Amino acid sequence: MGRAIERAEAARHGGADLVEWRVDALAAIGTSGHAAVQTLIAEAPLPSILTCRHACEGGSTAWSEDDRVELLRSLQDAPPTFFDLEHACWQGNDDLQHVASQLQAAGSKLILSCHDFDQRPPDLLRQVAQLGQTPCDVMKLAFHARSLREALECADLLAQRPKPMIALAMGTFGLISRVLSKAWGGLLTFASLDEVTCTAPGQPTLSQLVGQWGYGRVSRQTKVLGLIGWPLGASPGYEHHNAHFHAKEIDAVYLPLPVRFEWERFKADLIALIKHPEIPFVGASVTMPHKANCLRFVQEAGGVIDASAQIAGAANTLSIDHAGTMTAANTDIGGVLGPLEAMGVEFAGARAAVLGAGGAARAACAGLLRAGASVHIFNRTSERALELAQSLGDLGDISVRGEGPFDLAVQCTSAGMAHGDAPEADAAVVTGFDLGSLKAGAAVLESIYDPAETPFLRAARSRGLQVAGGLDMWGAQATGQHRFWGF
Repeated sequence: MGRAIERAEAARHGGADLVEWRVDALAAIGTSGHAAVQTLIAEAPLPSILTCRHACEGGSTAWSEDDRVELLRSLQDAPPTFFDLEHACWQGNDDLQHVASQLQAAGSKLILSCHDFDQRPPDLLRQVAQLGQTPCDVMKLAFHARSLREALECADLLAQRPKPMIALAMGTFGLISRVLSKAWGGLLTFASLDEVTCTAPGQPTLSQLVGQWGYGRVSRQTKVLGLIGWPLGASPGYEHHNAHFHAKEIDAVYLPLPVRFEWERFKADLIALIKHPEIPFVGASVTMPHKANCLRFVQEAGGVIDASAQIAGAANTLSIDHAGTMTAANTDIGGVLGPLEAMGVEFAGARAAVLGAGGAARAACAGLLRAGASVHIFNRTSERALELAQSLGDLGDISVRGEGPFDLAVQCTSAGMAHGDAPEADAAVVTGFDLGSLKAGAAVLESIYDPAETPFLRAARSRGLQVAGGLDMWGAQATGQHRFWGF
């Protein structure tokens, strides 16, 4: 019991306004369990939400409904600030309805909730209508979002709420609904004290919610930006951009914005973000596999294509100004050339090996060619490498593969990426590139930043080559993005 109170105190110090007691394990042990719950409520350093969750919506199976009724009955003399019941259980149980009304009469507020851990329920709007007709004080809806668009529905629900409401999306796509809940008019959001004790998929920790995402500072006027890609793992952008905004007193937040592979998904999710009246969306970083999609989207919308994106044939930066004009840009070129220059590379006349044939590789090739280097592409499939070489032929000397020695190499594949398909893969092996073809002391740049050292970078370092990692490349890119966003 003392440990639980200590954790609640830690939550208060961490910025929490309420503490939720999940008492599933105490409901079935009679009066001793009742006494324990009463102590938790009485000694909590914050107002309490009491939740004894039914198994049908993610709770324990150890207790009966009669046990829960008796537990709630024992709290009438000193009730919690809120108590949470599943609407599906409440509506079919007269005893539960009766004890709930008694607790409400004693000053506690009833949260009636609907959870779906698998999907956005097809009858979501019907659930909202039913909850609105009950005597609950707070309506709660939580569902597993399967796309960013589904997560944004939480904003729509809150905008039309008939009474105080909690609306949250669970899972990979749901973080935006948790961070912006207050800005959208939600009564509250949930966070765990640590990653072990989270009670729903995608739930952030308290330190992440308050510290990294700035929950207490976010309002309806807060500009929203983020990282668009799939899959999204750890990114230095979440900490770096949000710290930059905070230091510069810019009212903005930078969030993960996961969008699955297909063009149609990208287009639909981006339109939903741009058009949503509750979201002042002003820009994004764009990573694999959507850099070409970003360029296409802005072109089709009649926006501005910056020369950097035109040259690279892809965009890693999207900005939207106050008039709604979209600009697609590419800071990958600066991200590649900057770290190489810092290692003393002289591009004019240099022979460069580029590993990969995707958006980042295209930007690397374009930048190196314009700087005066010759480029030799190494890729798992020669067809894509040939297509890339042909498309950039007007910029300079570019070919597929080729013989060494090389003055530098830039690794632009996903091989070795922690959250990718092949986290243990060596990009040199995957693309057929021989690190031995690099000159002694040659410069090697890795585009991956998670992990900080990939098998490819480790192998290059072991040969005594100069190396720069994805964080070096990322830092140069991020500086350019701030300029396009006007921050």
